[in-house]
Amino acid sequence: MKRQPWRRSGWGVGVFLVLTCRLWSADAGHPVVGTRFTITAPTFRENLGSRRAVLEAAVAQRMAQLCAEELSYVEWRALTNEPAADDPPWVLRGSMVAGSSSTFIPAVSVQFERVGPEPMGRPLMVESLYRANDLEQPTQDSSRLREDLLEMARVVFSNTENLRKLQTQFLVKIPVARALEPNANLERVILPARWGDLLPGDGSQLRATYSIRRPDGTTLDVRMDLSPSVAVSDKVACAVTLFDHPPLPRQTAWHISMPESVRSAIPESIKVFMSQYVKDYSYSPTTLEGLVTQPFEGSGAGGGR
Repeated sequence: MKRQPWRRSGWGVGVFLVLTCRLWSADAGHPVVGTRFTITAPTFRENLGSRRAVLEAAVAQRMAQLCAEELSYVEWRALTNEPAADDPPWVLRGSMVAGSSSTFIPAVSVQFERVGPEPMGRPLMVESLYRANDLEQPTQDSSRLREDLLEMARVVFSNTENLRKLQTQFLVKIPVARALEPNANLERVILPARWGDLLPGDGSQLRATYSIRRPDGTTLDVRMDLSPSVAVSDKVACAVTLFDHPPLPRQTAWHISMPESVRSAIPESIKVFMSQYVKDYSYSPTTLEGLVTQPFEGSGAGGGR
């Protein structure tokens, strides 16, 4: 079979992993991101006929599996192209599109774009699939097309730079929690999420924002930057690296005013975002033996992780 341009991109072959997509309930506050794939290139679309929906679903499923392997703090759910009432508002959509019709055989590319409640702008990634005037484009060979699309998905979503774009330009906008539990004894902020679900490794950072209503009816915006530090009863306990609550000076560690600040928050305004994610590959349930129940040693005003 003729090698395609995207297979010579310098990314290397890599090792194919058997992937498992762990799911959790959206009702528990965990974000759900859909994956969807659409074939719009006219010649391929027409020739596939009834086989198109099956192929699109297979590519969407592969996208979900690959994204869940590295960015596992969200649930990745493969979607069909038939809208459903329970479709999540956030979707990573792949499209197989044809290039300019001025050529005898148009080039074909695959683009991946963000879909959400707010406009997302230009696609995250665009990769060439078949060159223009390539007589070996598999317009009549659905098996080879399936193989090429699944292989492209593997290459795209095993690339570190593409995963970085997915995190910093898309997932960073999606709340991972809607509540905060400041713990004065531990001098940590605890999130209502299982450590084994989020798997935040060293280098992961979260940003929490909320609003407080003042007596005059105006609101005050508060921000916390959090660093996941340890599991407490398997929940995620975070060290505070920034507490911005005017008129207090900015704090870079736990502050005694934090419990009252969070209690005063407008509940629906609380949002926690994963601003930076590094997966904890070393996690296993046995690592949670001896959970922290006492204040961290040396936590105090200068306490860290």
